Amino acid sequence: MDNMTKQLEEHVAYFRNQQNKLNAAKDTYQKQETTLYKAYQFLQQAKSRKELLEEMEDDYAGFFQGVKEVLKAKETLRGIEGAVAELIKVPKEYETAIETALGGAMQHVVVEREEHAREAISFLKKNRYGRATFLPLSVIKAREISANQLSMLKGHSAFVGTGSSLIQYDDRHAAIAENLLGTVIITTDLKGANDLAKMMQHRFRFVTLEGDIVNPGGSMTGGALKQKRPPAFKENGIGRTPTKTCCHGS
Repeated sequence: MDNMTKQLEEHVAYFRNQQNKLNAAKDTYQKQETTLYKAYQFLQQAKSRKELLEEMEDDYAGFFQGVKEVLKAKETLRGIEGAVAELIKVPKEYETAIETALGGAMQHVVVEREEHAREAISFLKKNRYGRATFLPLSVIKAREISANQLSMLKGHSAFVGTGSSLIQYDDRHAAIAENLLGTVIITTDLKGANDLAKMMQHRFRFVTLEGDIVNPGGSMTGGALKQKRPPAFKENGIGRTPTKTCCHGS
């Protein structure tokens, strides 16, 4: 009888031990299931955001009406390369300066030749889609600062680089980048911009990393900037990256 009681107790103890293991396993399973559901939820949110960004990209959100319509029709219109903001890649630390330096030129549309610009303008007129500015690669010429002037600028601690030297772009679009930014000088601060402007006899445009400007002739523009991003700079997650980029160092 004592032997049977002992065996029964052993069986009961074993059962309770297994029951505890089962309960622990259930608890672990439930926690892992909860984590998995959270992961599924996060994945769905990420997927939804990706789809939203892709939809915004396809619709060219943030571009002016005329520019948007031309870019959306680039498969049917001839010679459309893209908007300037799509064709350059800007390091984050220079975004404010480059955005300020470019201004509305970020939305200028680069085309292969003048006739392609004429066709796009006719397209806008015919459909009453608004206006756009076009930069034909066949005629746009690079602008640059002379080697002597550049050497003088590099001797000042406030000099960061010319605008075109701080961005990345395809070799094909070099003339565009250098036309728009080749003679724009980026500086660390406004005082440095004033000093360099005097050194260059106020011939060029100086833009600080914070977006303040010393214009040719000496006028100054500055103040607080609204928090915004260019519609197609790569860092905002919407822009396209050039298929091939070349980085021109200062």
